[in-house]
Amino acid sequence: MDLREKRVAGGDVYGYCPPMSYAFSGKNINLSFIGGESAVLEFSEAPERELSAGGNKYTYYCTKAEDDVYLISFADGNTGTAIALDFTKGLAVRATVSRTDPPAVSFGGIGGAPADAPGFSNDLDGSVVEWVFGGNKKDTVHVEYTVKSALVKLLDQEDGVDIVSFNAVRVTDQSFLQIAEFQSGGAVNTTVLLSNFAPISSVGVVFASRNEVGITAKWIGAYGRIKNSTGTFDLNSIGEGYTRSIDQYCQPRCFELAGETFELVMDDGYDMTLHFISGTELEWQFVNGEVNKDSYECRKSDDTTYLVSFNAGGVEPRVNYVYVIDKENWLVTKLTAAIGKNPRYPYLIKPEFVFGAIRRDGAEVKLYPRHGFTSDVMGNVVQWVYACELSTIHVYYCTDFYRITYPRDPTFSKEAEQTNDVFMAMLASLPSSDEPTHYVKIKDGMYLISLTESNCERLIGPQMGARSDTLCFLDNFKRGYNVGRGFGTMTPPAGGDVPIHCMIGAYGTIIEPMDEALKKMVTDPNPYII
Repeated sequence: MDLREKRVAGGDVYGYCPPMSYAFSGKNINLSFIGGESAVLEFSEAPERELSAGGNKYTYYCTKAEDDVYLISFADGNTGTAIALDFTKGLAVRATVSRTDPPAVSFGGIGGAPADAPGFSNDLDGSVVEWVFGGNKKDTVHVEYTVKSALVKLLDQEDGVDIVSFNAVRVTDQSFLQIAEFQSGGAVNTTVLLSNFAPISSVGVVFASRNEVGITAKWIGAYGRIKNSTGTFDLNSIGEGYTRSIDQYCQPRCFELAGETFELVMDDGYDMTLHFISGTELEWQFVNGEVNKDSYECRKSDDTTYLVSFNAGGVEPRVNYVYVIDKENWLVTKLTAAIGKNPRYPYLIKPEFVFGAIRRDGAEVKLYPRHGFTSDVMGNVVQWVYACELSTIHVYYCTDFYRITYPRDPTFSKEAEQTNDVFMAMLASLPSSDEPTHYVKIKDGMYLISLTESNCERLIGPQMGARSDTLCFLDNFKRGYNVGRGFGTMTPPAGGDVPIHCMIGAYGTIIEPMDEALKKMVTDPNPYII
């Protein structure tokens, strides 16, 4: 299957737009703006996307820039509204677009008007940022922020985009709300981006205004690279030291499951319950078993599919559990990763899968269908970008293994290239980069891919340092990104064991192997099997 066919075309989301957040499902938010205006936002129950405000109903989209920082946006034909909410400080910044007037910006607070609201900022002045909105070449935009942020320049656009106005607001220490009005193709459009410069990623909306249609909304997302920051403020200082980390482009944490309980009917016969006490703690137990309480992490791969990861507390050698909770089909996949099952290789990790269904009131639990192992992704080659200076190419060439290489990028720093050279030298010392891999189909266009570096562990574990690292990725090929979990052990040169449990994320592009080395990776035999 050519996974490029799964990419979403058209509709109200584009490219790397992140999943919808239902954090406010069934809730109300009271806003007060400087000048005396107030508003109440009333949200429908999930999975509906209806918002009521001022007696009007809208279809809304909500995304996250930080753990507690959200962007809510909607349009009704006459106006477009985007509201950035910082629940840490209780601040609100609203951008309003009309068919006749320039974008207007209002400052306020959640519950009450703040004593110290943010204002317009020129901290972006003098910086050049590359924003990548999708997997096509035309989706990459280089933005130059000019003096006093009166204007921005799109450095590589060929279709005559004219910037009419630009404003920026520093919403938090690391996130800016950018409002840019521009003309293109006979239409006046306004892009509102909430950009977090720690991971260097953006969530946003494009309000398009055409006389015959009115104002429509298209929701977008992007990852970024700072190309130059020699102006008013050094943007690199926000995410300093973060540009080569596998978790740089990881999504903010998802707290939506707080308060929910899932009864899981598992195909191995060991049914169990997950109770999410809060956004960070859960209780889990097998039927008639003891209650266990642990801290967890959660990320979303689409609007209704959650990846939950936690380590079993007090268990040595360590055990990690991953649950893929699919609320579209009410199915679940459980992945257990256990250290210490092999007496010859004590760091080696053994992954095990169990599939099942989620019990719901009034609904029959059927024996099928289930998530399951698949060959759908075979033959595809994907470049995944985890950080400004970290990307890999994954070759999915058979149902039991994958292959990896590290592409060279002329824009990478010398330090990043040296790190890549170290990894490539280690891979070159092996018969090949093949590692055991499981491919699980979750739904159309979405796959859980789990790989364990067991060949590395057996052959060069001490030199590698990452001992039998196991990674799982919940790949959303419709939008071109993934969320995932890393688990294992580091043994640094200084000695000792450093446990690994991290959440990760990346943006992907399905590529056609062009050079001979990559073509060989698709066709070469696997030396580890007869």
